[in-house]
Amino acid sequence: MENSGFVKFIFIVIAIFFLIPFVVLFSSFGIKINFVAVLLFILGVLIVWAIFTYNSFVSLNQKVKQASGTIDVYLKKRFDLIPNLVETVKGYKDYEKGLIEEITKLRSDYEKREDGDIKGGQDLNNRFTRIIALVENYPELKASEQFLMLQKNLSKVESELQAARRIYNAEVTEFNTKRYKFPSNIVASLFHFKEKDLFEIEENEKDNVKIEL
Repeated sequence: MENSGFVKFIFIVIAIFFLIPFVVLFSSFGIKINFVAVLLFILGVLIVWAIFTYNSFVSLNQKVKQASGTIDVYLKKRFDLIPNLVETVKGYKDYEKGLIEEITKLRSDYEKREDGDIKGGQDLNNRFTRIIALVENYPELKASEQFLMLQKNLSKVESELQAARRIYNAEVTEFNTKRYKFPSNIVASLFHFKEKDLFEIEENEKDNVKIEL
């Protein structure tokens, strides 16, 4: 009910704002104005604009959801490689047990994550990246044919994830920009179209990783 009253108020204010130039123009030519007709016309234009803007938000929102789903697909592919990573690391007796437990926990946390939770997926992916940076700096693993194959698969999925991230962030940026621009921000506020989070991926800074075994 409160939103309905606010919508009417906004439309009336904007209608009056658009009505003033008509009044001044017609008055200068001595033309009599049917205020009700003009007001109804302007209100009609505003309603059509509001519907069009609302539908554009719905379309942009669907594009963001679709891009989010693509990211989820590649995140799943990446986290599905964790069992292979654990088995590879287990083959080295001197490797610290804590890291293997952390990798296993990461997979468990991913499976508990809700679908479409971009923020949660981003955090888990960045934790994964830091763990991979640790593992890749282990000298004996670097010489392992099994790990090199796993590393190749991880790199491929990472490239796919990066591409999906760029598409997702482009859709989110377009949505958020429209959400903040006037006057479309009025429709966004009225229909509760909330700002969306970008998906940021941490870089795997291998040269800066220190391992204590």
